[in-house]
Order: sequence, then structure tokens, then C-alpha cells
Amino acid sequence: MEEEKPDFVLMGSSAHSKTDKNLIFEAKYKSIPCVSILDTYGRYVQRVSGRKGIEKFMFMPDKICIMDNIALEEMVKLGFNKEKLVITGQSFFDNLGKLRLKHTLQDSIGTRNELGINQEDYLILFSSQHIGALAKEKPESYQGYTEVTVLRSLYENLRQLKMKNLALLIKVHPDPREYIENTKKAIENPALEHKIIFLKDRKSRQHMLASDLVTGMYSTSLIETTHLNKPAISIQPNLNGTDNLPTNNVNVTIPVYKEEDILPTLEKVIFDKEYKEKLQEIRRRFFTDGKATERIVNLVYEMLNINSN
Repeated sequence: MEEEKPDFVLMGSSAHSKTDKNLIFEAKYKSIPCVSILDTYGRYVQRVSGRKGIEKFMFMPDKICIMDNIALEEMVKLGFNKEKLVITGQSFFDNLGKLRLKHTLQDSIGTRNELGINQEDYLILFSSQHIGALAKEKPESYQGYTEVTVLRSLYENLRQLKMKNLALLIKVHPDPREYIENTKKAIENPALEHKIIFLKDRKSRQHMLASDLVTGMYSTSLIETTHLNKPAISIQPNLNGTDNLPTNNVNVTIPVYKEEDILPTLEKVIFDKEYKEKLQEIRRRFFTDGKATERIVNLVYEMLNINSN
């Protein structure tokens, strides 16, 4: 900061990055206005506090741009000053509305052709995560399941539906800590009539749009899915901690916390027309308007007392 001499500091927000916290500390020391952008839910206090929660709120910026009322309510309960929280939306999701509107049937057919999946197949995407690896690194973080146990339960229940035109696409997390060969152990003897595909790439949104249903644990992909107007099921059987997907609390994504509830939930989402229409109406109320970046820019101008026009 000594060399750059900034008039304003705008940054992301991380529970682990020392850089973010050092920037906030320096900005406050030099009386430079600073704003953080919250990109996801959870670990709110850790983002603005010292190690292990010590020196609570020591690294609090002047304002934090947050996604929605869900984040606002959670943060206020944790002791955040409401005046410092500004609902702007999630800028990372800004282009999802445009993507949803311009996506065509031909686009879906093209994506499915690349995967070797027919248009008449019912395509379910499983958005995996390196949960097992995290549990090995920090045993205290184990929440009662891993990506392998959840995927195994999902497929065992899908087999009971006896859908001959079923295709299951498993998107292995790009993080190197999730090994594709380990995740494959969840489905060792697939039914001959089912198409099972394991992929480790970053074409998530194209695959979501080409899918009929998206499943997973608590991946941000499930939130993206709802903005793309696709149903999303969050499967977390035997959960023994806090649910890390806040959209489950408002039924935008569909939570399943018990093994015995997986099958009836799949049956309702796949076959129950009335239930599917209800879910679609809930998603419509959740759609992003694509103006989060604009709101963040306007906030910066306002704090600098500059006319954005």
C-alpha cells in the first residue's frame, strides 16, 4: 500500500487468506475506505476475525457486499453490524439469467451428444466434492457422509426406480484432492441399461443446463442450478453437523437428511407433475436479476462520493 497509495480497497472475502485480512488492517490503519465481496455462504465470522476466532471482528471492512436476505439474517444473528452489510446479490451469478434465457434445445442436444447421451434419456448430474479428503485432513469436520457414500446411496435408490433410459453424470470436483478413481468405487456394478459417466472438467454450467436433475451434497453448483431453472437435491444422509447449504432452509434446493428419504424424494421430483410445478415457482422467486456487479460498482462510487452517471 505504501507504493500504490490507493484511494479505495475492494477485495474478496476468505476465511483463510491472510492477504485479505492484511489489506483490511492496513486500510483501516490508513483511513482508506474498504469493501469486501462475500462470494458464498458460511464461515462469516472467520472471514473477519483472527485465528480460531480470536480477535473477533478485528478485520471488519467498512462494508461487506452480501448475496441475499439468507446471508443477512445469518450474519446479524452472529453479531455483525447490520449497517455494514449491503445486499448486492452474487456477482459470480450475474450471467446465469442470460445464460438460462439464451440456452436452447439444440444447445442441450449438442452437450448430450458430446457425452454420448440421447435426448430422451433422463439425465441426472451428481456434483461431487472432496469431502472424504477433507475428513481425513480434519477428522473433526466429518459430517456423517462422504462423496462416495452419498453417490453409492443415490445410485442404489435410482436402481429401484427401474428407469431404463437413465443417464448419470458424475462431475468429480476439480480439486486434486478428489481422485476420480476413488469416486468411481461408489458405482462398481452399474446396471447394463444405465449410462454412467465420470468427468473431471469445468464445463459445469453446460452440463447443468443439459440435465433434468442436479444432485450433490452442499456444492455451490446446487445454488447455480436453481438460477438455471433446474431442480436440485442436496443429499446429506446422517448429517451430524450444520447444513452448509443455506438454500435448503428455504426449500429452493431440496434437502434429504435420511437414507430412507432418498427414494421418495427422487420419485416426487422425477414423476410428480404437481410437485415439479411447485418447485419451479419457488425457483422463479429466487432467480438473480444479473445486477449484482452494477450494485457493487454503485456502492463504491457512493462511498467515494462520485457520480456514477
